Amino acid sequence: MEASNNAWGHHRTQHSQEWNQTFNCENLTQDQNKNTTTTTATASTGFQMPHPSSIVALDCEMVGTGRYGERSSVARVTLIDWEGKALLDTYVSQTQKVTDYRTFVSGITKEQLEGATMTLEQCRGLVSRLLYNRILVGHGLKNDLLSLGISHHPWWLTRDTATYLPFMKRRANKNLACWWPRKLKELASEQLEREIQVYGMPHSPLEDALAALDLYKTVQSDWETEIYENLVKTNKLQQQRIAEERMVLMQQRQNLMYNNNNNNHHYKNYNHHHHHHNYNNHNHRYHNDSKQQRYHVPRQEVVLVVKKESFTTVTEIRNASKRDYPTIHYSKGKG
Repeated sequence: MEASNNAWGHHRTQHSQEWNQTFNCENLTQDQNKNTTTTTATASTGFQMPHPSSIVALDCEMVGTGRYGERSSVARVTLIDWEGKALLDTYVSQTQKVTDYRTFVSGITKEQLEGATMTLEQCRGLVSRLLYNRILVGHGLKNDLLSLGISHHPWWLTRDTATYLPFMKRRANKNLACWWPRKLKELASEQLEREIQVYGMPHSPLEDALAALDLYKTVQSDWETEIYENLVKTNKLQQQRIAEERMVLMQQRQNLMYNNNNNNHHYKNYNHHHHHHNYNNHNHRYHNDSKQQRYHVPRQEVVLVVKKESFTTVTEIRNASKRDYPTIHYSKGKG
């Protein structure tokens, strides 16, 4: 199945007329703490409902590995489209010994896994291609994607019915209000009036993926509007952050240029002031003691250690060092 190449929310001429129209939400109101907030998405905002071909639903079934079957390993992967047709329904071969098939929940038997030929790497690549630039619907998608080794699906393309606030359960914890995910079976019974995951019967990934997709359809308008508003806010915050970073960089560049100009001006003044000074006044240092006097001169000059004597020229010093002063050492500085 070829993945959709068009971005979510973009106009595509081959789509039906009803899905190309901009979603108008005129009476989307929420009453929270006696404060009514009205949100309207009009044509001027550029918001469009996603096309059905860009929406898929995922569900995975696990088996247990390890000594007591405590580690979960994905064994079956099911991906369906908007109409509930299977885009992918495959068993995944296991690299570790399966110690608990969890048949009463997963519906997977030993015979089914023995005939599996698709590896986890192949399944991951296939699912990644099918999810590219598409909205992913599911219940507890974090666990499913983690088991597949997929952690890069964007948040604005993820619709998890387990973490969508209107589908969550509110629990009072002292003075704090906590929201907890509900089971897919409860949501399907309450919102869809449908019985799934019947006690004593194994789970069907096709049935679970379809239930999550149908739950999404019941609140699609509100959910997509919320995602769009969050995306707009995120873009504004990113633009503000980029503008602030640019201002900081410009300020740092100005400070650097100012410091360089000051250093150049100081260097020119220093050179002008010291240009005619004798080198012996500022470019050497000496140490006096009772026996020796050490002269330190710059490179390309003679470095000497001599006893206290007075010489007038370099030639006299060299001759004296060769003739009368065996303790004198001289050498040229590094050029």
